[in-house]
Amino acid sequence: MVFVDVLAIGVLELPPVTPERHRDRDHSHFWLNSGTIDKMGLKSGFSIVSVIGLLAVGMLFPSQAECQWRPTRHFTVREGLVQSQISGIAQDADGYLWVATQGGLCRFDGQTFRRFTRPNGLPDNVVNAVDTLGSEAWIATDLAGIARWDGASITPLPDLPLPQDQRLSGIQVLEDGTVLVSSDKGLLTYKDNQWTLIDEDPVFGLVQGFGGRVIALGRVPVSIDQRLDPSPLTELKDDQQLVAVSENSDHIWIAVLRNTLGLIQGDDIVWMTPDIDGEIITLLADDHGSGLWIGTDQGLWRRNENGVTEEILLQPREHRLQVSTLLKDREGNVWVGTWGAGLFQIPPTPWTLFTRETGFPAHSAWAFSEDGDGCTWMATSDGGVVSWCGDHWGPTLGSEEGLPNDAVFTLAHDAEGALWVGTFHGVCRKTDSNLQCWGTDDGLRNDFIRHIIPRKAGGVWMATDHGLAMWDGSHWQFWGQAEGLPGTMVRSLAEDSDGRVWMAMDAVGIASFDGTTFTLFDEDDGLPTERVWTLALSSRGKLLVGTDAGLWIRDVNDDGSGVVIGIEGGLPSESVIAVTEDLNGRVWAGTTHGVSVISPDGEVLRTFTAHEGLSDSEAAEGAAWRDSHGRLWLGMAYGVTVVDPTLLTRNLVAPEVVLENARSNGKTHPEFHVISTTGDDDTLALRIDPSITHLRFDYAAPSFVAPELVRFRLALTCFSEQFSPPTTDRHITYHALPAGKYRFGVQAVNNDGIPSAKPLWVDLDVRPPWYKTRWFQLLAILGAALLGAGVLH
Repeated sequence: MVFVDVLAIGVLELPPVTPERHRDRDHSHFWLNSGTIDKMGLKSGFSIVSVIGLLAVGMLFPSQAECQWRPTRHFTVREGLVQSQISGIAQDADGYLWVATQGGLCRFDGQTFRRFTRPNGLPDNVVNAVDTLGSEAWIATDLAGIARWDGASITPLPDLPLPQDQRLSGIQVLEDGTVLVSSDKGLLTYKDNQWTLIDEDPVFGLVQGFGGRVIALGRVPVSIDQRLDPSPLTELKDDQQLVAVSENSDHIWIAVLRNTLGLIQGDDIVWMTPDIDGEIITLLADDHGSGLWIGTDQGLWRRNENGVTEEILLQPREHRLQVSTLLKDREGNVWVGTWGAGLFQIPPTPWTLFTRETGFPAHSAWAFSEDGDGCTWMATSDGGVVSWCGDHWGPTLGSEEGLPNDAVFTLAHDAEGALWVGTFHGVCRKTDSNLQCWGTDDGLRNDFIRHIIPRKAGGVWMATDHGLAMWDGSHWQFWGQAEGLPGTMVRSLAEDSDGRVWMAMDAVGIASFDGTTFTLFDEDDGLPTERVWTLALSSRGKLLVGTDAGLWIRDVNDDGSGVVIGIEGGLPSESVIAVTEDLNGRVWAGTTHGVSVISPDGEVLRTFTAHEGLSDSEAAEGAAWRDSHGRLWLGMAYGVTVVDPTLLTRNLVAPEVVLENARSNGKTHPEFHVISTTGDDDTLALRIDPSITHLRFDYAAPSFVAPELVRFRLALTCFSEQFSPPTTDRHITYHALPAGKYRFGVQAVNNDGIPSAKPLWVDLDVRPPWYKTRWFQLLAILGAALLGAGVLH
């Protein structure tokens, strides 16, 4: 595998595949915001300082790895994007993602896009750039100047001192609220309601630098901070045309035409030419170190700390996507804007995916084994046997090479290094020089081979549809019901340190075999059901049994009833069909609705599904295995997912909560304004008149790692002082609240259970109808008294 330090946390690179490489570089122009840049020549040389710098960051002899594909989320107009030509991305303090397109502006909270076009107050549908400060968004349109989103509406800024047809190329907002705007007429600032031209040189874009400064992209990169005194970062030769800049705490990267990268080191620039396709359009440096994302007019590349450049496929086998902009959000997601293909999200998850789209030749894989060279062999559902050797595909084995068929159910390597392959029509043993196969015509009792494991004493154990089989190195031996086996079909096998063989028996339970005697374990022994799918042995001597009613964990030498973990214990499904253990003693249980990680003491820590980057949410039966490096290989209903558990991290970013609306009888309450946990005002007061019979609150907590798992806890004091259990609902409606004073509270919890730092509160003053007011009741009492006195009189 190729490991790349993509984010502040470690991330496992996706598996290289072997599609056809494209080397067509004959593109004379490419888009950059609203304009094009012509190619021009480049002359470069290396100084001694440059060479030393190259050696320091591993750049002198960079290499290129094969093409990579990461699990991504893809957003187009079908998913709610207003238009698919992306010209800018920004994230505000509340967590919303703002996406500028050539057909309008979008705000995204992870689940829903809110669109802004002319009917919503946007002065121009073509938006060339967007930036944020706090909860505000600042918008640079193509031909209609600058506009500002204040949390409730969009308002154009007046008196922009540029010609009406002047295109704007960029916008950035400094921490003190000063707005910087770029165009080919120069660089302007907007502060205290006044525009000022601070630099007349053409500027084709603005990017956020390190430490709160902004870098203007013009003839040379220029730094601007709150002093508003532009200062060049470096000097370029006349034939070097700047196209992109990105800065982190350690490095400043620049790119000039003809695919040349520069690393600014003091007064010197270390130049290099990465092995990539197309012209560089945009750069995104890691938070620290020399890692770099490179967007070109023909795709996305990733340069790691060691100088190795890898192509990252945003869509499988798709090389020609034109990347226009890049952003990393506060949760570590990398967002890739393209020119025409929409928006892509690369989550910070350590998954490696093998699917048909990445060159995997089958729908799924059902078993794994590792040879002496470190290659992982996979038994596939319809593509024979394939192998993966760290960063490339290795040898294969199928019907053309002599297997009975290409539907391979199981495989294993024996102590001698031979590969055993079990199919629906027999078993084969492959050595470097020979392939020998057995079926019912060759002495097997049954040729449906479900599981093979190496035998500690040599040879293999084999589970079949009609019992247990063993090869001792020279001949076969079989056990069925006639020999005392308490059942017929054996689904899965494991051998403990004492040499006992444990068997998952179909619809019978668990059986153990010590070489002479079979022992059955069923519901009377604590097994939750006798329908058993798979089993494995943990490093602590625990039997891990996947059943149709949860996971059963029992000590192999204990007479107790064991422990059952099911839906009530946190599993997403009762049907556990694959199980393995990582090097930290955590159990990974594959179910029909996700893969759960379980602590050694039986607590379900978290569950992963396709939403978190797995190739599928449903596990394949028995297809969970750990290799010699500690990586876990998970066969799914579709594809294979590989994970390095040491790279798993929790999403520790607390979600911010935004109260987006309060509706009374279907209309926005007249006293409502947006509040959020990031603002100084996190409390709202509403007066609820007697005529209001329906009161609805809409709230959000923008998050992108697993937005569908963001939940909300609610409270309505007077009814309950406690917050409710978390729910994924993003609104609640109260009907006919009795008169009184209440506090409505909402708090968010992210996908890993991290709550927002504080809740939002709304003070409600529910007014009674006039006939229930105190003054009316007093008048009624007084009137009744006067009436009574009159009657007596």
